[in-house]
Amino acid sequence: MPLDLRIIIIFLIGTLFLGMYHSKGVKTFEDYAMGQRKMSTFALTLSLIATTYGGNILTTRLDAFYKEGVAAFIMDLVSPLSFYLASRCFIVRMKEFLGDFSIATSMGKIYGNTIRCITGLLGAFLSIALIVPQFKVTAKIASFLPGIDGFVSPIVLAILVVLYATFGGVRAVVSTDVYQFFTFGLCFPMLIFMILYHSDDPDIYHSLSTIPQLNFKQVLSQKETILTLASGFVWHSIFPFDPARIQRFYMTSSIQQAQKNFSRSAICRIIFLCFFYSLQ
Repeated sequence: MPLDLRIIIIFLIGTLFLGMYHSKGVKTFEDYAMGQRKMSTFALTLSLIATTYGGNILTTRLDAFYKEGVAAFIMDLVSPLSFYLASRCFIVRMKEFLGDFSIATSMGKIYGNTIRCITGLLGAFLSIALIVPQFKVTAKIASFLPGIDGFVSPIVLAILVVLYATFGGVRAVVSTDVYQFFTFGLCFPMLIFMILYHSDDPDIYHSLSTIPQLNFKQVLSQKETILTLASGFVWHSIFPFDPARIQRFYMTSSIQQAQKNFSRSAICRIIFLCFFYSLQ
């Protein structure tokens, strides 16, 4: 069995074991949807970051960094900024919604059952649209590995994810998010070090600065780029109340914990963006 395949199998078995282990404490729907609201800020912060950086985001944004360089890097800084602004402007005004099961529940409290049902359906459709590309990325990765069927592998992964999420609820999801965060958080610095170590260019940073899209001065001196970045800043600075991200608010025990969760995740995401940009 190839080493790459063994690493992936061990990682998936570890994910399944961890998710199923945390399923034993789920006895009520509140346990399933809220995790009893007793999870630490550290775990919720890492879970929020892992939720943001799915397989689809990693592949598309790394490709954007490679093609667009500094412009894509600056544009991606807006999303962490929106999280930080949300922790200061929105979260502090949402105390009455603490303990709700979902964004649909909160919308129903304000506008009634019809809006609650519509929000729930739209949230489900959005979640499906965001999850499906994860399995597509899995199939693409599997196609590069010997002895793996590119059609079967995403099905197996989907069964694994649905299995521990169905029985373990949010506590299982958060625990696997933390596990995956540390796994990839360890891999990225190692990958960056290996790229720099095996580079034949003694002055690699100077060589990179000669590439137009990676040169800050050249990019920021273009009027069209500035206009694009400005319009992008306005659009992406709006905090997305999508089901996955806002659920981390409902799982907190207090407004103070929710603020720490979103503000700290914003800071960590800026650091991660620097890592991703370094890979280019």
